[in-house]
Amino acid sequence: MEYPHLTVVNKDNPTEIDNEKLVNITDKGGLAAGNICFTRRREGWFGGKAVYLPEQYDWVIGRDDYGTLCLVPLKKMGQ
Repeated sequence: MEYPHLTVVNKDNPTEIDNEKLVNITDKGGLAAGNICFTRRREGWFGGKAVYLPEQYDWVIGRDDYGTLCLVPLKKMGQ
């Protein structure tokens, strides 16, 4: 699967992220990180194979400036 390279800017482009939309995550290790806590999906097609993404954020997946694949939480549109 190919993922776009993400850049942080203040323009309107699908692969560019407005810096003001980024959410800071504090490192607490494991699947809990500061204000974001991941819970393993137990039911459905992805039961035991995925984690819930908290719906209070918008999420994008892409490669950063180092080429590393990242899941990035963003403030919801209109917030």
